[in-house]
Amino acid sequence: MTATQDIQSLQTSEDIISNPQRVLQRYISTELLNGRMEVDVEDDLLGGGIIDSVAMMWLVTFIEETFHIDVPLEDVTIQNFRTIQTIAEYVKRRDDHAAEN
Repeated sequence: MTATQDIQSLQTSEDIISNPQRVLQRYISTELLNGRMEVDVEDDLLGGGIIDSVAMMWLVTFIEETFHIDVPLEDVTIQNFRTIQTIAEYVKRRDDHAAEN
């Protein structure tokens, strides 16, 4: 099973809801970085040069498809996407917002 298939299999489990940090960490480390390094949830993804703008767009697409949320372009900011932890918090806020509507 590839990393993408492994992550996609989480979409039907409680894990994707209960631990978005793990899902994001696995995707970034295995897919965006091709296993070159393991990313910690506190690593500065952009400021630390871990991922570039193209990888960020792949990540946004992954988030939209995996968590079933829309990520408006204006939300793709350093405040929302600096670390895996801030991304997971953003996903939770967007999910909560979608549930309210």
